[in-house]
Amino acid sequence: MESLWLKDSFIKPFEPLKRNIKTDVVIIGAGMAGILCAHELKKRGVRAAVIEGGSVGSGQTKNTTAKITAQHGIIYSRLFKNFGAEYARLYAQANMAAIEKYAQIIKENGIDCNFERRAAVLYSEINAREIKDEALAAIKAGIPCRLTDETELPLNVRAALVFENQAQFNPLKFLGAVAEQLEIYENTYASAVTNNTVYTNGGTITGEFIIFACHYPFINFPGLYFLKMSRSRSYCLASQADFHASAMYYSNDPGALSVRSYNGFTIFAAEAHRTGKAPAYNPFEKIKETACRSFGRVNEYCRWSAQDCVTLDNMPYIGRFSIHQKNWLVLTGFNKWGMTSSAAGADIISDMVCGKKNKYEKVFAPDRFNFKASYINAAANFKATASAYAGRLLPVPAPLEKCEIPRGTAAVVLYKGKKAGAYRDDCGALHIVSLKCPHMGCALKWNAAEKSWDCPCHGSRFDYRGRLIDNPAQSTSIIIDTPGGKN
Repeated sequence: MESLWLKDSFIKPFEPLKRNIKTDVVIIGAGMAGILCAHELKKRGVRAAVIEGGSVGSGQTKNTTAKITAQHGIIYSRLFKNFGAEYARLYAQANMAAIEKYAQIIKENGIDCNFERRAAVLYSEINAREIKDEALAAIKAGIPCRLTDETELPLNVRAALVFENQAQFNPLKFLGAVAEQLEIYENTYASAVTNNTVYTNGGTITGEFIIFACHYPFINFPGLYFLKMSRSRSYCLASQADFHASAMYYSNDPGALSVRSYNGFTIFAAEAHRTGKAPAYNPFEKIKETACRSFGRVNEYCRWSAQDCVTLDNMPYIGRFSIHQKNWLVLTGFNKWGMTSSAAGADIISDMVCGKKNKYEKVFAPDRFNFKASYINAAANFKATASAYAGRLLPVPAPLEKCEIPRGTAAVVLYKGKKAGAYRDDCGALHIVSLKCPHMGCALKWNAAEKSWDCPCHGSRFDYRGRLIDNPAQSTSIIIDTPGGKN
């Protein structure tokens, strides 16, 4: 699977780190958040070295739907309810400013990245009341918007909230252009961090500040982010379709489609679920079926999936990594809205590095806790974690030699006296992996649509061979064996 952005972009490669170096700031992660932090710090005269385990944009940035918008689903009404008017206004201002930050960078650097001003529309075919409440809250928060029941969608929309003058783009074209001006080391994997030093496979990097922009912080203590976030997967399909959207659409209804256009293609996205809780059906085929039913002809061009960090109160964590490690900074928990969160976060983090107060700090401070806003997600995380630990023990599966595993399928088996995962590839070869996630020991679950073993606790993922796809796990492999077997 390869996203539309990958098919339509090229980013210049960078050399890996091959020696020990010292710098002002070390940034772990060369996605949108890390690159924007480095860009902003360079403007302020601060040397920042970015390290990336893969290549620039190879993490979650390549999988975004690339909407640059302050419209984040049902958010402002919840902010007013849980945090009050000041927080709602500041959240709105931070995200509106982020849109203009992209426009400024693109204009100043002459970047060709298909940047277009578009309206962002939150709609519902079911619940008009929630959309109307969100409209009132957004207006109170200071966002120019309007309520309507008329859209270009071939759907029976009961209510739609329109945010004008938002934007969309190709994130990898933008990222590649900005990255060319920065100090970046690719294929440089951070294995440990202590005080001012990051240890990698190519040497150490020492800096006054260390910024974790690696999607999910892989250091458990201090910070305790494994207690404060879950992971969610969603699925995208780019198609040559009869329908082309002039705005960006996001539905508040379960199972409904998010829709935007790009360069002659229509992108449909939906089917979000907690990582490690994949549905029995194929999400990509479900999206195609829904799109065909509602939007007419759908000629699939490519498909891909995304993984997002979801915080307890559905707002990002941007700021001090921990009160016990004040020179560590973090950007995470973007809750599916990584484009504006990355730009807003880059300004906050850069101000903190430069010793400047930022008015948005308190809204995104990682050490916050609001029980009213957090208890539902906290309870769901506890339940998922308890279930995953119990899953390591029960039920006891059948021995591998007694299991029929057709090609292209997986099963949980007993292998050499231990519970394991087994997948038979299209050539008939078996791949046996450990089901114990090396991050914190949760039981991995099979995701048939993506042929991966996923952790329902903290979202680490491994392909069917047992190779690491997504952190926070630091072990790059859970491979046990590749024995022969029946074809």
